[in-house]
Amino acid sequence: MRLRWSRKAAIWLAALGAALAVAGVVMLTTANAGWKETTATVLHVDETLLNAGQENEQAVYSAFVEYTVDGRLYTEVDLGGTRPEYRKGASVAVLYDVADPARAKPKGQGGFGVYAVGLSALLLILAATHWVKGGLIQH
Repeated sequence: MRLRWSRKAAIWLAALGAALAVAGVVMLTTANAGWKETTATVLHVDETLLNAGQENEQAVYSAFVEYTVDGRLYTEVDLGGTRPEYRKGASVAVLYDVADPARAKPKGQGGFGVYAVGLSALLLILAATHWVKGGLIQH
């Protein structure tokens, strides 16, 4: 089996990889614009079973926390789909919306930006390998 790509294909891969890298970095840097970090205390964690009793049953966890912003206490704030390792009484880092401090999300969730940067690295490595070797698979 022999797969040969032109150098043009390597340039397109590199361009796509670079575009994804830029998009990922922009997403990662702007995702938390207008949000500030604070420490919250977990009040309780609720477990909800989706598709209960079925083959594709899945547990979803919602952590409810409280935190203080500018002297005001916000309680029972639902962090949404969270990790099951949150425990009652634990301190967790959260980001709250400066425009609406009652809105919070767990710190450290990069979303699609993380995947975009990772995929871009893979594409750039693939393009560089192809450019240097002149082909990806040769038997």
